[in-house]
Amino acid sequence: MDVANNLLSIRASRASIEEIQKWLDHLLSSILTEVLDISATSRIAPFGDGAIPVIARMTNTFIERIDNRTVRGSYTPSATLILTTI
Repeated sequence: MDVANNLLSIRASRASIEEIQKWLDHLLSSILTEVLDISATSRIAPFGDGAIPVIARMTNTFIERIDNRTVRGSYTPSATLILTTI
């Protein structure tokens, strides 16, 4: 696993890799994501890139920045609360 480059290497039989691919496709299709507007927080203070990983770890949530005003992720209620009240 190469986390820095978002790579996962698997050594397995073709049949096993096909099963893993089916499982991953199903998993990815079941993830619900939403876009959250964080422009209100940006008016109060800069929302730096360093804040996103901290909030993601604290809330066990995937979060990615789309632009300076919005983030996308599969949010837990606690992540939504933190992102909208910072």
